[in-house]
Amino acid sequence: MAYREVIKNNGEELNNLADLLGKFVNSYRLLIGGAGELNIIALAKKSEVKDALDRAANVGAIIDDLVKVIESSDNCYFKYMKIKNNFILSKTEKDSILTEINNELEFQNSQRYEEGEEE
Repeated sequence: MAYREVIKNNGEELNNLADLLGKFVNSYRLLIGGAGELNIIALAKKSEVKDALDRAANVGAIIDDLVKVIESSDNCYFKYMKIKNNFILSKTEKDSILTEINNELEFQNSQRYEEGEEE
């Protein structure tokens, strides 16, 4: 597998991890909110509130692990993108880009001129 393909897959996996993190964060917020509501209810037992907080803490631990994985993965991905960008910048000549833009503009202008003649 080409290195580019490996990095592309890494980027997709990083995106999947970010989505997963968002889902866990939403679950965590709901668990904390539920524990808060249980705490307000007079009939709720302390053990029920404690269990709810324990579940939230477990999800919080998963979130911490996901953040660590994302941090280690994004360093690789960002390093690849930086190296790739620096290489492209070093190989790109300003005159070539300006010539390409100029040719495109001339082509577009010639098409407009030809369309104007037909009318």
